[in-house]
Amino acid sequence: NLYLTFERIFYDKFLSNRPLLFLGVLLIIVGVQFISIGLIGEMMVESRPDVNTYKVKKTIGFEAD
Repeated sequence: NLYLTFERIFYDKFLSNRPLLFLGVLLIIVGVQFISIGLIGEMMVESRPDVNTYKVKKTIGFEAD
């Protein structure tokens, strides 16, 4: 889109019929969706309760190697 902006400012070309404009807008929308999905995933992982850790005091019936 920077290239199209350059063409619009310096060469006074129209952007309404250029497929590169639509591709740039589409890629920006897809990028925002990926970032949003990543943030939602991080929020889901961080909001779950922590798993309790258990310590074993003594083992019965197992031989030490």
